[in-house]
Amino acid sequence: MKKAFSELIHNKLIKNEVNYLYRDKNNEKKIIFNNVIFTNIMLNDNLIIWNESSYQISQIFTGGLNIDSIQFVNCIFKKETIFKTTLNYNYQIEKCNFDIMKFKKIHKKERTQVGKYYKYKIEIINTNGNVLNIENCEFNSKFYINPQYNNFENRTCEISSLIIEETVFNENFKLHDCEVSLVNINNTDFLKNADFFKSKFLQEKKDITFKSINFGGLALFGECKFYSTFIMEYVTITGLSHFREAEFFAGLNLDKSNIEKEMNFFNIKGLKDISIKNDTSQETYRILKFNCEKIGNIIEANKYHALELEKKKETIKFNDNETDWMVFQANYLTSRFGTHWVYPIVGILLVGLLTLLGLHYEKLSELYDSTDLINGTIFWSGLDKAFEYMYILNKDKNFQEHGFIFLLNKISLGYLYYQFVTAIRKDTRK
Repeated sequence: MKKAFSELIHNKLIKNEVNYLYRDKNNEKKIIFNNVIFTNIMLNDNLIIWNESSYQISQIFTGGLNIDSIQFVNCIFKKETIFKTTLNYNYQIEKCNFDIMKFKKIHKKERTQVGKYYKYKIEIINTNGNVLNIENCEFNSKFYINPQYNNFENRTCEISSLIIEETVFNENFKLHDCEVSLVNINNTDFLKNADFFKSKFLQEKKDITFKSINFGGLALFGECKFYSTFIMEYVTITGLSHFREAEFFAGLNLDKSNIEKEMNFFNIKGLKDISIKNDTSQETYRILKFNCEKIGNIIEANKYHALELEKKKETIKFNDNETDWMVFQANYLTSRFGTHWVYPIVGILLVGLLTLLGLHYEKLSELYDSTDLINGTIFWSGLDKAFEYMYILNKDKNFQEHGFIFLLNKISLGYLYYQFVTAIRKDTRK
């Protein structure tokens, strides 16, 4: 049986902890619940269903004016809190705690005019909870979780489990500065902007997977932290996107994603160091490289190019393709895929010394006496002679007479000079 909302107050279920507020600034008529403990509450269309009774929300103001917003401040939601079917108001949940909060089978509600829909906004601010479940819904207005506005205190929101499935967000979605222990987002459309600014996805033993998602507007992951491999599987991003200053502790996988416009990976952490082993795939590094090139970030593109080759080297086996294996091994040993200029310098020195040994091995004992050996003259004279064979244009007659050594020297030096120049220029252009 439906009861007037005033009965909810008069029978002292929530005592005097409800305020009616009229805001001149936004011409907004609002109900505010302060410091209320709710148990198993459902908000359905124009009703609050609580303690096995249904209370009608609308027309509580003098003159029968409908309210615009319902706000919960410093409230506790025990057991299940369910928003269901249709939403007629703006909901703001601020500085609260909840056990299980569900948005279930919510659909758009038409106005009297064809093609027009009610606009409402849901904001969950500075609120912590165990399970936030959004399932089989279509939201016609903004859905914000812990939005970082200047007039709100900058506090992290903690959610143990965030599940979003079979849902459409027709307006902007925000998940700001949240610590999420377990996340599952799949079969969801963010038709406008989706912003996950500064959120931390803490799960470590299971991949963080966004699956079967369409991002129709901006897809923003600025300053996010991913504690497991972040996988975007069957994800389409049609607008611009960025991972500025995001940190990946176990890798990134974009193999099965469709990215139509540029992605910005400026100053991301955890993927650039070759010595760090992670689950980032070769294809993902290629995508990172390609997107850096598209926005003109050649320095970062060079680094991802080296990482792409590093991943490819792991998959090449000698028995499968001997030539490719040797090329990759040589590239890696001589310059770490064009990222370390010291390696080719050491290689050039070794080529000079080996050439010297190859040409004068039998005459070394005749070139230097024991005195030279004692005072070090033999070392410096030998090194000086080796420098001659580090010069790629050296055409000494005696040198040319040893055709095989001459050819091997020139090929090796040419390759090492190229690797040296590539490594030096890696921070300027490709």
